Amino acid sequence: MTEKNNVDEKVIELSTITKGISTAGSNISTFLFRCIQFIKRNFLVIVVLLILGFGIGLFLDKSQKSYDHEIIVSPNFRSADYLYSKIDLLKAKIIERDTAFLKAIGLSKPSNIRTISIKPIIDVYSFIRDSEHHYKMLALLAEDGDLNKIVQDPTTSRNYTYHTISFSTKEKIDRQSTIDPLIRFFNNNEYFKQIQKEYISNVNLKIAANDVTISQINAWLDNIKKSPESGRDQNLVYINEVTQLNDMLKTKDELLQEQGGNRISLLKTDAIIKENDSSLNMLHTSSMNGNLKYIFPLIFVCLFILFYLFRSFYRTQSIKQKLINL
Repeated sequence: MTEKNNVDEKVIELSTITKGISTAGSNISTFLFRCIQFIKRNFLVIVVLLILGFGIGLFLDKSQKSYDHEIIVSPNFRSADYLYSKIDLLKAKIIERDTAFLKAIGLSKPSNIRTISIKPIIDVYSFIRDSEHHYKMLALLAEDGDLNKIVQDPTTSRNYTYHTISFSTKEKIDRQSTIDPLIRFFNNNEYFKQIQKEYISNVNLKIAANDVTISQINAWLDNIKKSPESGRDQNLVYINEVTQLNDMLKTKDELLQEQGGNRISLLKTDAIIKENDSSLNMLHTSSMNGNLKYIFPLIFVCLFILFYLFRSFYRTQSIKQKLINL
């Protein structure tokens, strides 16, 4: 008896599932049929909306092009905070559309610029290599927090050597109209100009002093070679004070390396904000940029469908309301 009941229950369940599948298939068929009817009744309207959306999207794709530009700079004489404040000022003036100010700093087409920003190029290894103090500072901060967050923290990141200035424009630009005026604007500061002047003077004095010291070491070494103690073979040098000779040679090598560093430093510090590289007129790419001619037709058709559904819902509810009132 129990087995018969189990069999009956399974038959009932199978019948229910079959009916459910049949109903779902019927609903899908009905839905597809209604979609076909909707397209058939509104074919002309849908075609017009597709063409209109494509035309508007195509126009916006051509007129709303945006170009990205990047300038890699290195702030000298601890001028990173100064540079960031200048970028904040420019950003505010661009948002305000203060064309008078932007023209005053040399930008020929101020309305062409849309946005501007700056961010550091994170290079922890160079940051540590430049100064032992930087290494100790990072090691100390890492004891109390996440090192990854610390190296990207604004307070730390402004001390990196290189920074990227990014801005976008509506049209293509050239160096003369945009890059050069921006670089001049960043370098127009009397305080840092005085520091630069003194710094270059000090480096030149150090180079001159090191040249004198190197000449004296060379003269001392020549005297050793010419000394009678060198024996009959002039290519050999016999000297009892070997340690003194090694110290002289080591000092000379250190001075030569320092001279090379000083001359490179002069090249790097010929500007307060030194431009290292720039990339111009990169067409801005995003999910929507250049695809509006495909997006707008879909939006227009979707809006029409929503309007149609709302109208149908409103009519159905109106009819129900009238029947209730009757």
